[in-house]
Amino acid sequence: EGHMEGWEQITGGLKHVTASVNYVWGVTKDGEIYMCERPCTGSNWVKVSGSLKQLDADDYEVWGVNSEDQIFKRSVDGDGVWIHVQGNLKHVSASGNGWI
Repeated sequence: EGHMEGWEQITGGLKHVTASVNYVWGVTKDGEIYMCERPCTGSNWVKVSGSLKQLDADDYEVWGVNSEDQIFKRSVDGDGVWIHVQGNLKHVSASGNGWI
């Protein structure tokens, strides 16, 4: 394994990671969703209900798409439930200004 100055390796198997100001979200190759409040360590990751292939977070919400290209969103702090949003996407991208 290579050495990366200033980087800390955290165990797990996330295929996609996104970070907001206070939270980090990720999905595994099997669609499992995890989040943590920053700073993230190996012990403060929480599994979140649902299944997504990709997600992206802004300062307020996290948006994602599932294997059927359906769109979902929820509060970036993990509160509440996934809300289905009309339409279909292969990939979603969120900005820090609340634009999707």
